[in-house]
Amino acid sequence: MQQQERQPVNDFSVLPVRPCLDAAGAPVVVEIEVAGRPVRIRPWRAEVGRVPLVLLDTNIPENPPDLQDITDALYGGDSDMRIQQEIVLGVGGVRALLALDLRPRVFHMNEGHCAFLGLERIRHLMAERRFSFPEALE
Repeated sequence: MQQQERQPVNDFSVLPVRPCLDAAGAPVVVEIEVAGRPVRIRPWRAEVGRVPLVLLDTNIPENPPDLQDITDALYGGDSDMRIQQEIVLGVGGVRALLALDLRPRVFHMNEGHCAFLGLERIRHLMAERRFSFPEALE
């Protein structure tokens, strides 16, 4: 069987997805840099059985229009869009989990979409735990 993709229009008011909020009730926003430009990402939470699923959204007014579309369609766009998506999912994903105080010890890395996740994990371990590069890599 071959994978098939669909791009339905989603009405978030009826989906079992909620924005992630901080202690004061404001939406959580993390920031990364893509090609020297700041990109803000809002995480959303869906419950899949007993497992929380964190989704990332760049379609927010704080981002310029050309950066809002990064999370629009996973398999769309050119090679530049693909790299932007990989940075959002890898770097932004780690930062979103940390901002939500979720600290997994294991990360599942599928395909190339999370290519930068390992680098962000290494950067974070070096900064937070003062690991050397070889220690963080291990």
